[in-house]
Amino acid sequence: MSEGQSPSTPRRRKWPLFVVAGALALGVCLCLCLLLVVIPSGLAPSTLPPTLIPPPSSPAPATRQPTATVPREQPAVPASEPTPASETATSTTFIVDSVRVLDATVAEVEQYLGASSESFPLAIGEVEEVPDGGESRTYHLGKYEIWVNYDKEGIARGLQVVDGLSSDRYKLDDWPTILERMAVGYAGFPDVEAPAALRWEDASGYFIMIATSSIGGEVWTVRIYRVP
Repeated sequence: MSEGQSPSTPRRRKWPLFVVAGALALGVCLCLCLLLVVIPSGLAPSTLPPTLIPPPSSPAPATRQPTATVPREQPAVPASEPTPASETATSTTFIVDSVRVLDATVAEVEQYLGASSESFPLAIGEVEEVPDGGESRTYHLGKYEIWVNYDKEGIARGLQVVDGLSSDRYKLDDWPTILERMAVGYAGFPDVEAPAALRWEDASGYFIMIATSSIGGEVWTVRIYRVP
């Protein structure tokens, strides 16, 4: 500015058109942003992720009540009847009538038991009932085999059932029935009780022995003789 001239009003700077347009556009954008913030969320599309709704819980399975069990009707099973040991194994049938044998003669015994199937001599001291020796004869009465021992005068002093008794399936505890079937009267309780044998040392003058084949086994023999 030259000396003497008054200061002039400063010139305004002119902005290019594209600058003005850009500024207007920027202002419009800012307004739109403000409007988006101010507009209620109910009118504006929600930008929040959808809420995850848990699937409806499955109903708990109903507890199954146990049904009453109806027992099946079982076929009736007939009670098993005890099989008799044998036709002769009864308390009313004698194995052998010892009363008819002991102290009887050979003829009297064989009239009852029939003829003997065999005989053999007994030496002195061989058996207790005939300490002086004698004779033994074998008889068969039904299924039973019986030995009868005679003294030298031919008098029966002892007998023994040696076969057929096992099939009756008697145990030692059955001794009262066994003695009854041997025609022995009341003998009282045995004097000796072993696991496999019972003995009466002197039952009214007679020795009696009942023996089994093994401990707890079945009775296989009965021996009776007059005590010398």
